[in-house]
Amino acid sequence: MRRLFLLLISLVLLVPVGFSQQKGPYMNFKTKMHDFGTISQEKGPVRYVFEFVNTGSRPVIIKDVKSSCGCTTPSWTKKPVPPGAKGQITVEYDPLNRPGAFLKTVTVYSNAKNSPVVLKIRGYVKEKQNPIQEQFPFDLGNGLRVSKRFVNFGPIYNDQVRTKQIKIYNYSSADINVKPAVRRLPPYIKIDITPQTIKPKSAAIMHITFDARKAHTWDYTRARIFLIINNNLNLNKWIDASAIIKEHFSDEIIKNPPIIKFDTNSYDFGTIEQGQIINREFKFRNVGKGPLLIRKVTTSCGCTTTYYTRDTVPPGGEGVLKVRFNSAHKMGPQTKIITVITNSPKTTKVILRLTGKVVKPKKESKN
Repeated sequence: MRRLFLLLISLVLLVPVGFSQQKGPYMNFKTKMHDFGTISQEKGPVRYVFEFVNTGSRPVIIKDVKSSCGCTTPSWTKKPVPPGAKGQITVEYDPLNRPGAFLKTVTVYSNAKNSPVVLKIRGYVKEKQNPIQEQFPFDLGNGLRVSKRFVNFGPIYNDQVRTKQIKIYNYSSADINVKPAVRRLPPYIKIDITPQTIKPKSAAIMHITFDARKAHTWDYTRARIFLIINNNLNLNKWIDASAIIKEHFSDEIIKNPPIIKFDTNSYDFGTIEQGQIINREFKFRNVGKGPLLIRKVTTSCGCTTTYYTRDTVPPGGEGVLKVRFNSAHKMGPQTKIITVITNSPKTTKVILRLTGKVVKPKKESKN
């Protein structure tokens, strides 16, 4: 009995030892998740070190560590970690331009029995407090910067009015009075600046109203907004306002639409010498049920001009669009685009092409 009792006692004492060390290599991490809490972009990358102990019977060799995002960079213990020794996985997270909550993972591949091991980091990145140059990137001079230099109203119907706003910042050390150069504004643009006198290191709001009812034009339209700053007008810097004006067709036009149909939508003038002028007529017919109007014709180059009759073309009627291309100062393959805007719901925009090649003039033979 005494021998049996001693044997049982020995087995009990050996049990913890058997469980404390696994066969083969084994990575035992203190934690597999770290919460950075709230961090800021301005302070740069943050790091956390995940520590593990090799509780196995053989050395741990880390083969690779892969992250779920390029913003997360891992580094690790490169040498084998003997049994009972410690190793590290360092995870760095870059919060630049990544506001909001984040949850990233790194996966550790090794020769350990519990490979792969997934480690996680999380936190919240505060919105970056942009400096003045980033909030107001465009300098108008005379102490003023604006949040935008291009205001796009997008597609807008010819019976609509739309307003957008931009911010103006006074980065000087004195009051600045600013107002729009009204005489240089088209009738469809209205500007309101509040307040007109901007205190140092303060901002004002510019409301830009686009009234398509007063535009009397179609498709892409752009206007330049000049400002008078402390009674000085600078014509070298301005704000662009653009829109694509679309026609709001009546029920009658939709029911009985005009339709423009060209005999051809393209013309290849072949090879010409530089300086030659090409004249081409594009003939069209109104194959619809209602009166046809050509609202607008634009070209892709100042070297190409057009002429057309603005009279109404009745159903079944015909018309001619004359195109003139001046090859002066041009060389090589040429493609000129002519865009025709009509009052037809079905053929609102028609694209014509003038193509060819311009070569150097032949030298005149000497007598």
